[in-house]
Amino acid sequence: MEIKELETAAEGVLFAAGEPVHIDRICLALGTDRPRAEEALQRLSGAGPYTYVPPKADQPEPKPKAPEKKKGGLFGFFKK
Repeated sequence: MEIKELETAAEGVLFAAGEPVHIDRICLALGTDRPRAEEALQRLSGAGPYTYVPPKADQPEPKPKAPEKKKGGLFGFFKK
């Protein structure tokens, strides 16, 4: 993939996640190695509201949180 395509794909991953995404997950989603993913994120951070903060050396990927249980009826919008 060209770097511009990686930028676009990384933006999509970040937008869809709606929360910080570990660099290892971004690499997996983009199908590329860490240096190329970091380059794409650095270029992307200069183009919009994103800030790329590299993880500390060998920082493990955070465990995903369990989704909150919704209170209420239909899809959590109506009270029972």
